Amino acid sequence: MAIPLTKVDVARRQLVTAITLFFNGGDSVSVLSLAANAWEVIDALCMRAGVASMSAQTRTYMAPGKDLKKDYINSPFRNFFKHADRDPDAVLQDLDDSVVEGILFLAVEDYIRMHGRSPIELQAFQLWYLACHTE
Repeated sequence: MAIPLTKVDVARRQLVTAITLFFNGGDSVSVLSLAANAWEVIDALCMRAGVASMSAQTRTYMAPGKDLKKDYINSPFRNFFKHADRDPDAVLQDLDDSVVEGILFLAVEDYIRMHGRSPIELQAFQLWYLACHTE
């Protein structure tokens, strides 16, 4: 029997998997891909519901002319992971862990703000991130 899935269910499952991989030293490409996918869904749901998300705050305080999704979430890493038609011979020189952590944090924070509660994995990541990034 098929279990119906909502957009929130899918985002939560992707985030829990991304965080589990992250804390277990899993592949950064997979962690970032799952986190960015979840973030994109959560971001759209937050905007639709009028939730004061971390992403909305980030958009407000980013440098003028910057687009959170285009300049941070999708570029250069996520688009590199998804597309071969634009530059099939490209080589990614470095995947900075801070980018992975930052995208995970945005997705987790927005999920919690949108949903009002979260699985323990999201709470653990949120606390870990805040402890490690006091700035």
